[in-house]
Amino acid sequence: MNAETGRPDDRAIVELGRATFAQEAAALARVGEGLDDSFAAAVRTLLDCRGRVIVTGLGKSGFVARRLAATLTATGTPSLFLHPVEATHGDLGIAGSGDVLLAISRSGDNPEVTQLAGLARHFGMTMIAITGRTDSLLAGLSDLVLACEVDARPVRST
Repeated sequence: MNAETGRPDDRAIVELGRATFAQEAAALARVGEGLDDSFAAAVRTLLDCRGRVIVTGLGKSGFVARRLAATLTATGTPSLFLHPVEATHGDLGIAGSGDVLLAISRSGDNPEVTQLAGLARHFGMTMIAITGRTDSLLAGLSDLVLACEVDARPVRST
């Protein structure tokens, strides 16, 4: 810590950066180790999709969903982000029975996302959930569930 400014010195900033990257790498390794047949089934479902992959989420999960939809589109899979609140106010009209809904929710119990999932079931869409809770309402509404726990603890400087 710099005594004059009360701000971290360069070495402390670099160490915090290293700790952050190490924490993120460890989290990705845990997700990779947890992959099972559900992951293979989800990949096959996305590959076999004859419509679009509609990706949804709210809050931080929504930011991840937007990025995932953009990545899928950039790699040749027709996809779009659908905001769960806007979906229930008319935007779900873009969806069809050949589409796959990929819903991302940390808790799996977000009312806006679970309401959209229920509507997607009504439209005959295949549902894939990415959630931290496999016992959630979203998981119960989905055809496939990918468990993805999120450790929200921040990295602390030493």
